[in-house]
Amino acid sequence: MAGQTRLFRRGATYYHRAKIPVDIKGTYPKTEETFSLMTKDYDKALRLLRIAAVKVDEKFEAHRRMLKGEPALKTKNIIGDTTVAKPETRSPLLSKVRDEWFKMKAIEGGWTKRTTDQNQAWTDRFITIVGDRPIDQYTKADGRKFRDVMSKFPKNVDKFKELKGFSVQNIPQAAESMGLELMSRANVNKYIIGASALWKWISRNYDEEPSNPLDGMAYKIKVNPKKDRDPFTTEELNIIFKAPTFTGCRSYKGWRNPGTYSLRDSYRYWIPLIGLFTGMRLGEMCQLYTEDVREKQGITFFDIHANREDMSLKTAHSERQIPVHAELFRLGFKMYVKRLRAEGQERFFPDLKMSSEGYWSKNASAHFQRFFKVVGVKHGKNCFHSFRHCFEDACRASGVPKEVMDAIQGHRERGMAARYGSGYELGVLNEAMKRIQYGALNLKHLY
Repeated sequence: MAGQTRLFRRGATYYHRAKIPVDIKGTYPKTEETFSLMTKDYDKALRLLRIAAVKVDEKFEAHRRMLKGEPALKTKNIIGDTTVAKPETRSPLLSKVRDEWFKMKAIEGGWTKRTTDQNQAWTDRFITIVGDRPIDQYTKADGRKFRDVMSKFPKNVDKFKELKGFSVQNIPQAAESMGLELMSRANVNKYIIGASALWKWISRNYDEEPSNPLDGMAYKIKVNPKKDRDPFTTEELNIIFKAPTFTGCRSYKGWRNPGTYSLRDSYRYWIPLIGLFTGMRLGEMCQLYTEDVREKQGITFFDIHANREDMSLKTAHSERQIPVHAELFRLGFKMYVKRLRAEGQERFFPDLKMSSEGYWSKNASAHFQRFFKVVGVKHGKNCFHSFRHCFEDACRASGVPKEVMDAIQGHRERGMAARYGSGYELGVLNEAMKRIQYGALNLKHLY
């Protein structure tokens, strides 16, 4: 790729200009590739120039292939040759099998839209990087190639407009030229595990029983779960619950500023409080319906399930019943539920709208990210999930047995307990809830 020889300035704006290579000059539709980089900053222009040069060189190479009558898959790219000779085999192509997998899951109703989109992205990337071949023609070398290429992808690759239009094979070089931070190994593992799910389905449904080229390819990452995300400190919790969102703000949109407007009928008010006193995941709260707050044996509880098409749970163990903590009643929870039922509200958080992608939690997640920054408690290792860690710490400090805490939070039971019985009775969970306290946290100003 050429360097600064392609850079020139017209007025104050920098441009890319490249002469057409001699071997294609006679047939190429332009006399030169010249266009604005749309910046007046020299350093930025250099970064954009490197990206633009890769794209232009790809166009030149594509023109050469066209003249030679070569198909696109025979291109030598910066990762390697994706050309694959089709061996004599009766096995179907991986792309065709993937389509069958999707059709079967649609019939079974086992995937949410989010899961479908993720599996589409993971398997698309696998097929694009290693090629589409009969399922009995993949080897561990393909698995290594997929892992190695994904390891060179930038973090949040789909958010960079500058990378739009690049082939998957050439994204790593473009990302390197821009100096972008690479994708974490944990996220690389998500792609490996996600694409591997297709191969597991293949092994159960096809006679060929091909080996999974991605088996064992995930990075071994030593992570202490307790250090993955921090709980909020008591000081941070007091800051959060003294913010205008809870004490009174200017308006629904003006939640940042103090005022007389109450958000007590909004998800913005209730979700942090419910998260703190139940340990529920954000997605579990966001998808609640009013009828999911129930009463049995004189105990009011949240019924966590996925019995509707717009609901999903992280695991099968996430289905559970969570007693409502007494502090939530003191904060007005019962009156909130009563108003919802009197108004005939189907959704437990009527003001929370589903995102265009079909997720209840996306808009809430974005809002709380902004909220934590505005009130000044956001740092690198906390997020909304920190409320769940707060709940775990409160359980330990209050002497709640780990097995009971796991049952409330929807964690998988270990050992023999996982094989027998149906979990803890609601009464046992309610007694545990009565023990949970937050020490120096003071919410009396919200009563």
